Amino acid sequence: MRKLALVKISEKYENQMQFKDDVLIYLGEIPNMKGHGVFIGSKTGKLYSGYHIEQFRELTDEET
Repeated sequence: MRKLALVKISEKYENQMQFKDDVLIYLGEIPNMKGHGVFIGSKTGKLYSGYHIEQFRELTDEET
C-alpha cells in the first residue's frame, strides 16, 4: 500500500471495523509494529493507529 493513498476497509473485514464506510488516508507503517499502520479519516480527521494494513485496500481511480 502506498503512503498517503486513499483506502477503505476490505470487504472481508467491513463487519468487524467501526469505520467501514469511511474513506481513510494511509499515513504509513508503524516501524515498531511491523504490518500495522496509521490512518486518518479523510472527512473527520480522526486518527486510527495500530490497525493491520492487510485489512485495508487502496481505492481505485474510479472510486475517488
